Amino acid sequence: MRIKTIFLTAVCLICAHQAFAVLVFTDGDFYFSDFRGSECTLHSYKGAGGDVIIPSVATNSFDGATYNVTAIRDGAFYG
Repeated sequence: MRIKTIFLTAVCLICAHQAFAVLVFTDGDFYFSDFRGSECTLHSYKGAGGDVIIPSVATNSFDGATYNVTAIRDGAFYG
């Protein structure tokens, strides 16, 4: 019974972690998140700085899917 309880607790913790994980993909120096349907959010920028042109379309570096950039996350250009 104790092993079953430990196992179920571990499964619950793993599931909870996955539910709160932020899924992010990259396209050049940009990181995107919240991709649903055909839209995504600019999550952060890790480039050199200066003038930045925000793309209107992002391509998921993992599966090649394309998304329209429809939002910019607060703090995307800080840090």
